[in-house]
Amino acid sequence: METFSFRITKKGYTVVALDAPAHGRSGSKEFNALLYAEFINVVASRFNPSIIIAHSVGGMATTAFQNKYQLPDLEKLILLGAPSEFKDIISRYVDMLGYNNRISHQLNQVILKRFGVTPDMFSSAKLLNTIQTEGLIIHDKEDTIIPYEDALLINRAYKNSTLISTEGLGHSLNNALVREHIYNFLEA
Repeated sequence: METFSFRITKKGYTVVALDAPAHGRSGSKEFNALLYAEFINVVASRFNPSIIIAHSVGGMATTAFQNKYQLPDLEKLILLGAPSEFKDIISRYVDMLGYNNRISHQLNQVILKRFGVTPDMFSSAKLLNTIQTEGLIIHDKEDTIIPYEDALLINRAYKNSTLISTEGLGHSLNNALVREHIYNFLEA
């Protein structure tokens, strides 16, 4: 069985994989989408990609990166299971941990103090309004991590994008059909 990166390189593409902050071997202990966007900028400045494929919060970080830096040579952007609204991520986190309203309010205040925005101000859908790069969005209708509604929000805001919906693949989207959609989009 061919791996995704092997098949992509066989087609003449170079694959550059990035460990998110506090993931893999990045060596960092802090993670957030805005920090991740800066990591993406460092790598993009060095390699000048024409295509970015991003999964989950990496998709949110990529939209923040492209909105801020407007990489001119970026031709295609692929978002897999990407979240749209940061406020919804925080809300799900608060619910999962059973935090009360006081803790939730304090969390929002920490985010405002640290990043200068409240969670309701950070939205991938809103950031994508300024991006002209051709986009492909793939999201599973049964994703239990990032709800399918996020893909609908992103697709409505991202004017130059196509949404492909899957069923039964979950959040990972690790499936031959998803890879075929990506290959077809790259070759179009």
